Amino acid sequence: MRFQKLKIAILLLLSVVTLQAQDYPFVLPANITATYDIDTKSAQTFNNNLLGLNIDWHAGYESKGYNHPDAKSFMRNYKPVSVRFPQGVWSNFYDWKLDARRRYDDYDNKEFVNPVENFQHIRYGFPGFTELHSELGFDVMWTWNMNYDSNQKSVERLRDHVSKGFKVQDIELGNELFWGTQKSHRVSTPEKFYAVAKSLSDTLKKIDPTIKISIPVSWRRGKNIDKFDHTHYNQVMTADSSYFDAISVHRYVHLDRGKDTVSQDAYKGILTARLDYVDDVNYCRSLAPGKPVWLTEWGVSCGYRAASYLGMADSYLYIFENPDIYTRTCWFQINGYDAFFKTEIKDNKKVITKRGFGSVYEIIRSVFQDSKLLNGKMATTQLLPGANAVTAGAVLKDGKFQAFVVNLSNQSVPFSLKLDGKKYNKSLKHKAMNFNCLGEDRIIALEENPLKLVKTKKNEIILAPYSVNIISENKF
Repeated sequence: MRFQKLKIAILLLLSVVTLQAQDYPFVLPANITATYDIDTKSAQTFNNNLLGLNIDWHAGYESKGYNHPDAKSFMRNYKPVSVRFPQGVWSNFYDWKLDARRRYDDYDNKEFVNPVENFQHIRYGFPGFTELHSELGFDVMWTWNMNYDSNQKSVERLRDHVSKGFKVQDIELGNELFWGTQKSHRVSTPEKFYAVAKSLSDTLKKIDPTIKISIPVSWRRGKNIDKFDHTHYNQVMTADSSYFDAISVHRYVHLDRGKDTVSQDAYKGILTARLDYVDDVNYCRSLAPGKPVWLTEWGVSCGYRAASYLGMADSYLYIFENPDIYTRTCWFQINGYDAFFKTEIKDNKKVITKRGFGSVYEIIRSVFQDSKLLNGKMATTQLLPGANAVTAGAVLKDGKFQAFVVNLSNQSVPFSLKLDGKKYNKSLKHKAMNFNCLGEDRIIALEENPLKLVKTKKNEIILAPYSVNIISENKF
């Protein structure tokens, strides 16, 4: 009987090992190492707006949005750095005077199935949003309604928001108006949209020359599922670059998300998602050379799996490595797609827990927010050209350096730290969040710290497979 139990245990163990081996889509050398060399003289203020979020509070909150007590409680506890308002498709149909959604015509707007009700009962909760902004002082990334609002109404909106204490600095003109489903008759062609956008930009900049204007461009080439020619749209909107200061890009790397089984190709794409951003964002930048990118919607996901969380972490590092390209990002979204939290009803009580996306963002934010960003060079094995197996970023914060390190490989990796070309030989503190395989989910209590202290010898650091790490000077 004992032998039979032992045999079963061994078979189970072998099946887990086999599953984990099959779970990894790259063939790597037997032993890999990583060395990160930090340039301590390169410090520059980190741009906190790279930690921006899309936060959607109108659904499930009795249609009161930011006016709802739950939304206010969350915002006060979470203290977001930067929030996009309004977010997503609904910004194209947001009437700021009503604080509600409005739809005045039906140009291909197939998403909106109830024209009689017209969604006017749903409130975004701008009064609550204003109250929270006065208390917390978060930055706002504005997306304005180009479907219906006249220049005069837009000017009224600017003056209203400024009078309420907002700094209306960065405005993107509409959300994804290269899709037929989001346009009104007023901007139903690129030529019409260009005329409206340029006129509004000129008007706003006369009132406040410091305002920055962004236009949405599409990373897609040619005609797509809505038969709308995205290439033509891009060409018309960017032929004259004088009226906008930045381009808004929405790019998701979503592979096999929502499927029960994730393919090896999907895992490969998620772990090297930075390469998709390099390719497609560079294309968008070629349309408007010299203009920065506002990545106001983005996400990396193959579902609630470790691969998604690791791909997210590495993609954030890619963004931080390119502050001359990216001046704003907004993850989409913390309580919808690729959510940071999981909400359930248990015993008639609402229980909120933290998903892997939320944990990784929390770790990233703890390192980079309000820091001085440092340049660094990584020497390690590559998964694909341009995508390392181990990636890192470094900062000066609270009087010491910290390195945020991601091990995307399935191996334990010896990690060496250098400062200005010289190996760091003093004591280091190592904290980590690691996963058993790429398919593992991770849900923890809302108040739980996702990082665990890793015991180390003096300056010997071993990165666990599939891990997110903080390595810092061991000062207290």
